[in-house]
Amino acid sequence: MGYNSYTSEAIIAAQLCENIYLESSWTGPGRVKEAIKKLGSERVMMGADQLINVPWELTKIRTIGLTDAQMEDVLGGTAAKVFRLPD
Repeated sequence: MGYNSYTSEAIIAAQLCENIYLESSWTGPGRVKEAIKKLGSERVMMGADQLINVPWELTKIRTIGLTDAQMEDVLGGTAAKVFRLPD
């Protein structure tokens, strides 16, 4: 989503193009929640640019007030769909 600098543009692009999915790395919690509200959790996935950031990224997703279904999408369901991973 662009490290908050380009998050608004990324959300707009995803609203205009249904084949754009967003990921959460280096994006503030409020902006991730905004993307989920505007696009749906099935268009947003958790991401981390390096292993050391995974705990922060997981904490961010787990504390922004998502439903269980939204959390399931963001923490793996969206990626499984996009990358056509087996169940």
